[in-house]
Amino acid sequence: MATVKKVKAPKIFKILSTRRGRTSETVGTIAELTQYFSYTLECGKSYEWEKGNKKINVAPKGIKSLVKNIDNAKNNSAANGWSDTSYSEGTINEEDKIKYMADLESQAA
Repeated sequence: MATVKKVKAPKIFKILSTRRGRTSETVGTIAELTQYFSYTLECGKSYEWEKGNKKINVAPKGIKSLVKNIDNAKNNSAANGWSDTSYSEGTINEEDKIKYMADLESQAA
């Protein structure tokens, strides 16, 4: 009899972006989210040398670190030093998991 190997579902996270009262969400693995927000992280990194700006890690390992670095990067690159966009970690529900897995399957096909 052949054994069926179960494929482990990837650990997914949600990042919420809030700007002027509107919230948008981005769902993915740490690697996918880091790639998605890579431009924001790189822009923030380029301004980290200015007085009062924070150091930016462009390859964070955890979700809390990623959210903090995206938020700091956005503030670093803002004209007045404070961005009107804030980022936070969202909670993943079953609907998010199903949608994410469907998107993965459609990309593979």
